Amino acid sequence: MSTLQQVDGVVGVALLITIMANRSIALSGQVSVELAQAAGLRSAFGVASVFALVAVALTFFTRRFLPDEGDAHASDEQAGAYSEPAVEAI
Repeated sequence: MSTLQQVDGVVGVALLITIMANRSIALSGQVSVELAQAAGLRSAFGVASVFALVAVALTFFTRRFLPDEGDAHASDEQAGAYSEPAVEAI
């Protein structure tokens, strides 16, 4: 997992926690604490569901470009095909 994926995950969780907390605080004076927390969780899960649905919808619009047959060997090297260096015995 790359660093960018980890940062994206942390930002997403922080956003959902912020939504949950703000909704809970907004309702805490009107209803019991348990109901306010449940409403906050419901709001956070609703936002997360919308993000997931948008991500699924966007996958249908992405394209995967395959290299030409003449470039197949070059693309393997560029894709990270890595071989261990030879170790010389002493």
